[in-house]
Amino acid sequence: MFETPSNLMSKPSTYINGESINKITELLTKEDKSLTIPLGDTDKRAIRHFDLDKDGKDELILLYKKENNYFNYGVMILKQSHNKWEILNNITFSCKNIDKIMLEDLTGDGKAELAIGVKTSEKSNKTLYIYSYHRGFFESIGHLPYLNYDICDLNNNKKNELVVLKDADNSTNKNYFHSLQVFEFSQNKCKLTSSFNFNTPSADIKFSLGRASSNHNGIFVTRNIDNTFMYTDLFILSHNKLIDVLGNESIHDKSKAPEKLKPVQSSLNFSIDLIKDINNDGIYEIGSIGAFNLSRDPQYPYNFCYWYQWDGKNGLKKEYKEYYNKQFNYKMEIPLSWTEKFAVLENVKETLALNRSDFFINDYTNKENLLFSIKVYSTHDWSSLEQSLDKNSYAILEKTDNKIYICVINEELCNLSKISLSHLKSLFQSIIK
Repeated sequence: MFETPSNLMSKPSTYINGESINKITELLTKEDKSLTIPLGDTDKRAIRHFDLDKDGKDELILLYKKENNYFNYGVMILKQSHNKWEILNNITFSCKNIDKIMLEDLTGDGKAELAIGVKTSEKSNKTLYIYSYHRGFFESIGHLPYLNYDICDLNNNKKNELVVLKDADNSTNKNYFHSLQVFEFSQNKCKLTSSFNFNTPSADIKFSLGRASSNHNGIFVTRNIDNTFMYTDLFILSHNKLIDVLGNESIHDKSKAPEKLKPVQSSLNFSIDLIKDINNDGIYEIGSIGAFNLSRDPQYPYNFCYWYQWDGKNGLKKEYKEYYNKQFNYKMEIPLSWTEKFAVLENVKETLALNRSDFFINDYTNKENLLFSIKVYSTHDWSSLEQSLDKNSYAILEKTDNKIYICVINEELCNLSKISLSHLKSLFQSIIK
C-alpha cells in the first residue's frame, strides 16, 4: 500500500546550546530559513511542544521554509539533552506548502506518530507522509494521497484509525469521484480496513470526525452538489466495514431527489460549520439551514437552522432549532416545545426601528399569537424611546457602539406559555462577523 518516500531525513546531531527558542529561530534565519504555518490546519502554530518519546520532557517541532531551494519546506524536530538542543529529524519536502500536521498514536505503542500533509502539485490530492518514532528518531512508514485526513478511534477499541478522503485524480480507477478510506496500523505497517467510493460528482466535499451516538464515533461527510444544494452523509465503522447509515448514497441521481436526502441544506455557504455538538451533550448534530433572503414572505423553514442527531438506526431525530437574522448578525434558539407552527415575520415596519422580527407561537396572521419581538434601534433613537416603555415588558439583549437590541414580549401570552424575559434573553446570541 505504501511506498518509501524520497524526502531527506537527518540523524541526531548537536544543534544549539541553551533553551531560548529565539536563538533557534535566529539560526534558522542565518540558514535562509523562516518559520511557516500549515495552511490547511486549524492549528496554525509554526512551533509546537510535544513529548514525543514519553520521557516527560517536550521536544520542539518547527515548521519552516527555505527560499530558492529544491527541498523548500521542512519539519525540524529538536530534543534537549544536557542543556543542548539536538536534531532528532530534519524532514524536508519539495512542495508548494505544508498543509496539515498531526501527532497521534497510530501503532498502539503509546507514542505519537507524526503525520505531515503537504501540497506537492496543482492536483486536488495532496500527499500525507507518516513517521514513527524508533531508535531515537522518526522513521518513515509510508505515504499516500489525500484531500483531507484525520485520526480517531472509530470502533472504540482504544486504538486509532487513520481516516482519509481522496480524489480519483491520482487513481487508475476512474469508476468513482471520491473515496473515503480507513487505515489501521500494526508493526509499522498500514492496512486498508475499509473504503467507500462516491460514484456521483460533487462540486466540493469535506468531512469531520466526532461522536455520532453514545456508542459510536462517526465520519460526517458533507457534499456540495453542483452549487445548488448540499447534504451530509454519516458513516460508522462496524465489523471493519464503513456503513452509510443514512442511506444517502443509495440515491444515485442526487439532482432529482434532494427531498429524499437526510438532511438537505439549501445554503450555498460551504464554509458554514454544520457539524457540531450544538447542545453540549457530547454528541455531534447535523445542521440544515435555509438560504438567506431578506425580502420574502413570512416563512417556516427559511432562516431556521434545524439540528439533527442520528437515531442509532438509519434516520435522524430533531434535537435543536435556531433562527438566524443575517442582516443584523444575531441568532435565537427556538425550543422544540414551541411546536412546528412557530413562525417568524421578518422586516416588520416600525417607526425608528432599524429592524424588527416578530415571533409567533402559531398563525402569524393573528396578532394575538405574537409571543415576542426582537427590535434593533440606533443608540440615539433608543435614548428617546427608553423612557416610554414598560420596564417589565422588555429586556436589552445586546449593546454595541451604535445599536441596541431589545426583546419586547406579549406579557399575557408569555405568562400562559410560561416563558420569561430572562429565558428569552438566554436564548439570544450575537453572531461575530
